[in-house]
Amino acid sequence: MPVQTGSSTTGKPLDGIPSKTIRQNRKPLRKSQKRRKIETAVEPVNSPYDSSLPVIEGNKRGGWNYTREPRRSIEIPARILEDTGSDTDASSTCTEDPWDVWYKDIGYLPPLDESTIQLLEQIIPEPTMGRISPTNINQFETGLGYRNIALRSSIDPYISSIRMFISTTIQETQEETARHNEAWKLDLEKSIFDPSEPVFQRTIMMSMIDRHRFIYGSLDNQRVIDFAVERPWTCPPMPTRASRLQFQSKFLTQPKPDLAIAFRTEYLIPQHWESLPEATRKIICYEGEGETQTARSFHFMTIEAKTSFTDTDSRVARAECLNNASQSLHNMYEFFKEAGEEHVDVFFNRVRFFSVVSTTRGIRIRIHRACRARGHRGETAQRDIAEGAKEYRITKRRGAGRPRGRRGGTAQRGIAGEADQPPAKDPIFQDYPLQFEYDDYFEASGPDFTRDNVVKAFEHILLGYGIQELLEILQAAVDTVVEKLVRDDGDRTPLYRPDGFYSHGQVPPTGQIYN
Repeated sequence: MPVQTGSSTTGKPLDGIPSKTIRQNRKPLRKSQKRRKIETAVEPVNSPYDSSLPVIEGNKRGGWNYTREPRRSIEIPARILEDTGSDTDASSTCTEDPWDVWYKDIGYLPPLDESTIQLLEQIIPEPTMGRISPTNINQFETGLGYRNIALRSSIDPYISSIRMFISTTIQETQEETARHNEAWKLDLEKSIFDPSEPVFQRTIMMSMIDRHRFIYGSLDNQRVIDFAVERPWTCPPMPTRASRLQFQSKFLTQPKPDLAIAFRTEYLIPQHWESLPEATRKIICYEGEGETQTARSFHFMTIEAKTSFTDTDSRVARAECLNNASQSLHNMYEFFKEAGEEHVDVFFNRVRFFSVVSTTRGIRIRIHRACRARGHRGETAQRDIAEGAKEYRITKRRGAGRPRGRRGGTAQRGIAGEADQPPAKDPIFQDYPLQFEYDDYFEASGPDFTRDNVVKAFEHILLGYGIQELLEILQAAVDTVVEKLVRDDGDRTPLYRPDGFYSHGQVPPTGQIYN
């Protein structure tokens, strides 16, 4: 006998009615019950929306200060609750964030932050716009080769000159030294017990630079140098063969060192900063525009802190250092080129960059330099190469090690910068004569990895070379560049430098992705 579908089914289910039909009939009943619970549990509040809609009271996403600010009402239309089809008790939303309940009901992930959305909008339309990370070590090393960066070390005789620089700084008392050495020992034990990078970065890494003496309290560098922690470099990327269509390769990620040492902009360029072209300011301040970012100029040392299980000579760590060093040396070269050929010669001879890789097991410091590529080594350079190599062979036979330079001596400067040149590489562009080399400067591990040894090495670099040598070189170039780019015609209209001027016309990806 057929069943009458129009009769009431509010009682016991009738025999013969499919279970699907029963479930469909129960849905409107559950929704109406849920609506009634919400209306009785929460009193509606005044809002600019339709007052007939039910209101669920809850805290604003991201958290409220319950002791200082009143709870706010978030209005969720009843149709949203109906569409979810959830069996969750509506009264539980009085104690939970209503948006969280809604997301759970519909299986939706929390909203992405603004920076992630911008990045996805740039990369999704064109996947090739992404960049190569050092973790993809094989492709990253290929990218370094496209930038004329050597993966093997070559001798830099200028090291001996740097080690001879003597700095005058506030000396520690015996009690201070003993206390700091004990703190170093305890921090090292803590970092070994908890072998994560954040622990090491916040203890041993900060002790290495001895910031209270070298950054804040030195007699040599009052308000001269500064440090930055995990600041990405937003300056235009250096030239690379990856920009040519036939290579069809991605760009490398921009540097984001764990710690970087740079000069204070207000000390290096005290006047006419705003009058410099924007493109020029970008290669001076690697971290970009902004009060904090523009406080530092021309970074000359970076530190990469790794876990205890990473070797200081690992390929990934070395690749990060080569990326940092080459970008900084490129920026300095472009700035010295603005100053003139005389300053360019000084750049090749005396400008150096230092990179550090450290773990709980030891430390490795490399010294980086830019050399002239094939077709850009003139007669003077070739003569200096021959003389420098000859002197190096003589001193090595005598057991004297690497040749020592004389600070301020013009005869030694050419030898120090050009001696023992590595094989020349083809230039990336005809007007871009750079190739990049490095040498090992300092290494300590095991029982030699002590605070005294490490801090002494940093003192030679930061105060000896950085303050006594590099600062003087940069100040001379700054004076020339400011006089050239800031025209004194009454209103000091700066000369124009378009975007891409210092990248030699290459067009990098718009998405800024860092190490």
